[in-house]
Amino acid sequence: MAMKNTFLDLLDSPSTTLSLRDLFREIGSLRLGRTLVGTGSPARDLIVGVGGAHRPALACKVPRMPTLQKIRYSDCDPQGIVFNGNYARYWDDAATDWLEELGLGGPEVGGNGVEVVTARLEIDFKSAARLGDTLQTTIRVERFGTASMDIDVETTLAGSDQVVATGKLVWVFVDPEHFRPVPVPEHIKDRLQNATSSK
Repeated sequence: MAMKNTFLDLLDSPSTTLSLRDLFREIGSLRLGRTLVGTGSPARDLIVGVGGAHRPALACKVPRMPTLQKIRYSDCDPQGIVFNGNYARYWDDAATDWLEELGLGGPEVGGNGVEVVTARLEIDFKSAARLGDTLQTTIRVERFGTASMDIDVETTLAGSDQVVATGKLVWVFVDPEHFRPVPVPEHIKDRLQNATSSK
């Protein structure tokens, strides 16, 4: 019987040796609604959960770190509101600022010979932001997988409780030469947990 499938199980399997191109090809097949069963292919079997792939939770959720963004004329569309595609940039900026604050910034995260790529981006729009508004984006690591990190994101109007957008980033750690998934370095997990305990 087919089990619930998620491409994150594939990302998190230590035995997976697929390139990111292969991973995204498999992801595409899931989006098309194909039912994958035990086929003898390690990638496909992992997608449906064969072998007990799981997503271990982060022991301590990292506290939210705010980043402010002043809305400029160039951020807005003809409707006079922030163009939806700009939120991807705001969120990437917020996550990058946060890594730099923790000493993990730069092309190679933490100087450990690994990089991160965005494998998934979800945005739910709750209200509109306009020219002159200031947005506050806060992020929190929700959990680690073997090779990935789930980040919850919330953007509000600064100085108010009005939520503008919420969503999630999934980052995958890769080696910079071949862009293949690699395990999340332990020193990065430790740094995040230390940031939590110091708050």
